[in-house]
Amino acid sequence: MPYFYDTYAILEYTSGNKRYSRYFEEDYGFLTVLNLMEIYYALLKEHSYADALGYQLSMKFKVKFLTGDLVFKDLENVEYVR
Repeated sequence: MPYFYDTYAILEYTSGNKRYSRYFEEDYGFLTVLNLMEIYYALLKEHSYADALGYQLSMKFKVKFLTGDLVFKDLENVEYVR
């Protein structure tokens, strides 16, 4: 029997949670475009995509990147304020 994949289940599987393996590797399922949008948003949020783009643009335009995000603290061209 197929499953309807909730966003949580998909994110757990793609994060390596072995308890979800069989549902994706042995079985099959469905999801909606809304689930895909939610997954995309979660991945962007988790991996600081917008911040990374901003950092690259600051380098391109030769301006300091102002942030309080710890992942940027020791990078070149960053003004880190907490």
